[in-house]
Amino acid sequence: MEIPDLSVSDIALLHRMARGWDTARIAADLGRTVRAVRADVRRIRQVLGASNDISAVVVAVRAGLV
Repeated sequence: MEIPDLSVSDIALLHRMARGWDTARIAADLGRTVRAVRADVRRIRQVLGASNDISAVVVAVRAGLV
């Protein structure tokens, strides 16, 4: 599987998603706004070709990113 081009902060966000954290908790932990985290998640899903958050995490796990 080809590894997508994601930043370190994108991968950190995916790790938190894989733990089941909600957007508000991720935002608080990363010191970002909920709106910024949602925008990042949408972009990450697009890069990974995922239709939702769960499939984004699955793709990241299969690619060895998480």
